[in-house]
Amino acid sequence: MAEIKKLDSLTASKIAAGEVVDRPVNVVKELTENALDAGATKITVELEGGGSDYIRVTDNGRGIKFEDLPLAIERFATSKISSVEDVYSVSTFGFRGEALAAISSVSHFTIKSIREGDRPGEVAVNYGTAADTRPSPISKGTQITVSKLFDNLPVRKKFLKSPRSSEAEILRFIKHFSMVNAGVEIIAVFDGTEVYRAYPADTMLELAKKVFSEDKVQLGEKVHGTSIKVSVCTTHPSVQRKRRDSIFIGVNGRVIKDPALTQAVVQAYHRVMPPNVYPAAVVDIRIDPSALDVNIHPAKAEVRFEAPSQLFAYVRDATEAALAKFTAAVYAEQEEILNEGQVEAGKKKISEVVMSAQERKDPFMHARPAFDLSREFKSAPVKEQARPDAYAETYQQPPENGAAQPEPADGIQPETEQFIVIGQLADTYILCGTPRGDLMIIDQHVAHERILYEKYRMEKLQALPSMTLFEPVVVKFDDEELLFLPSMADELASFGYSFELFGGKEVKVTRAPVDVLKKDIGKEFSEIIHDAMNLRKSSSQDYAVVVMSCRNAVKAGDKLDRYTMQHLVNALFETQNPHTCPHGRPIIYHLPAADLAKKFNR
Repeated sequence: MAEIKKLDSLTASKIAAGEVVDRPVNVVKELTENALDAGATKITVELEGGGSDYIRVTDNGRGIKFEDLPLAIERFATSKISSVEDVYSVSTFGFRGEALAAISSVSHFTIKSIREGDRPGEVAVNYGTAADTRPSPISKGTQITVSKLFDNLPVRKKFLKSPRSSEAEILRFIKHFSMVNAGVEIIAVFDGTEVYRAYPADTMLELAKKVFSEDKVQLGEKVHGTSIKVSVCTTHPSVQRKRRDSIFIGVNGRVIKDPALTQAVVQAYHRVMPPNVYPAAVVDIRIDPSALDVNIHPAKAEVRFEAPSQLFAYVRDATEAALAKFTAAVYAEQEEILNEGQVEAGKKKISEVVMSAQERKDPFMHARPAFDLSREFKSAPVKEQARPDAYAETYQQPPENGAAQPEPADGIQPETEQFIVIGQLADTYILCGTPRGDLMIIDQHVAHERILYEKYRMEKLQALPSMTLFEPVVVKFDDEELLFLPSMADELASFGYSFELFGGKEVKVTRAPVDVLKKDIGKEFSEIIHDAMNLRKSSSQDYAVVVMSCRNAVKAGDKLDRYTMQHLVNALFETQNPHTCPHGRPIIYHLPAADLAKKFNR
């Protein structure tokens, strides 16, 4: 007897069903995509028992002709293509020609549909065995009911997730699907209770805020002619998730998985979020269908792009555009504060608190300038409410040796700025007030690190003041560090360091920045190389700037006078991203006046 046998059609259908439909969420995915392909503007998904007991998807699309209903449940029957060439330019959710056939082979399946001007029809299928088409009471669109899923395949049903887990998975898909198909009304009803609704008027941004349960969401876009449009809605860097699964990708309305495009979003947060935490984001890609292959995955969960590296760059750029809007929002909030009716009274009140603290010699106030930031804060006058580009040199020289503060050219005192310094806590945190009574707690080290990072990047590592060492310092390195050192030579020179190979595993530091001359130069140099190597391994493209920003910033424990603190705060809010340091750590803790009042039962 022959060992190779041709499977009967029923067995083949069940095997095909395993590729297309292996759990209830696949059923919901196939049916909602079909509904949208039919031009539906309203889709309702109902389920019971996590979907294994009952799923019903109803839409108001154009429906199926009465005579076509029997064909709709046949394998390789479709209205989407006519030839093999059409497969590669299909503008719908793709074609496999097996979805309804696969679903109906593993369930009690009923389809009701009507095409305008035609008779309404209904076909029932019992685990692959179809009944004759009969009239139906349906008046618009299509309704498909799936019940007792996989009851004819007990082994597969045994491995289904629990009803609760299945519900969560389906709801997650519906929410994602709605975000990349904004404008379509989508309703989810689980066990008789409505659990989600996307309204027709909801924009992608509004839906993202609803789905992520976050108000701090911005939209960024990248458009390339008429062939590609990438829209990204993403959360503020302070919103941090432990896994990447809150980053959703959609291509021409289809929900897909694409690790590379997910990484494009993550990469945009490289300097504003700590490692191993992720934003919540949704990416909607609209692209010419001829530029992708939609049929490389049985369940259509993946696609292949003609130019993946280009698309990666577009997604990253759109994400960065969204992130840039958060900084713009900060400035808008500052302007709102300044435009409020009681601003002048608020400024006066905070100034009184500051001056009173000075007169009492409050322990939080430091009259003596203990740390010199003169390299960053130059001698130009401060402009109230000004917003210089990126990092403008608009700061005054701090007074030396406790001398009286110079009068600014325009008569504006530091305490009249938007964020008024109240004092320093634990020689680490700068406490600021706003005219409307909010409290801002700023980490002085990471704030200065952010300022220096943007300054160094803009100035392209212009050489810092340095001196040739009368007696060179010898530093030992291991083999890996010795191999790495030459690649750092130019950056180190820009920051004032010069070195020579001394033989063996030793290096001679011959020149150093003036601000480390009183420190352990060998230790400073060694730690710079160590930190730079670690950052380079994490794929940082500007590791040298990050390291030097960190090394040159004020430290926790440094005493700062109020004048210096005020200028540091002003400089922080003139950076492109005042929220996080280059390593991604948060800079500011904001306590609104309303929340503070609640603590005192006001």
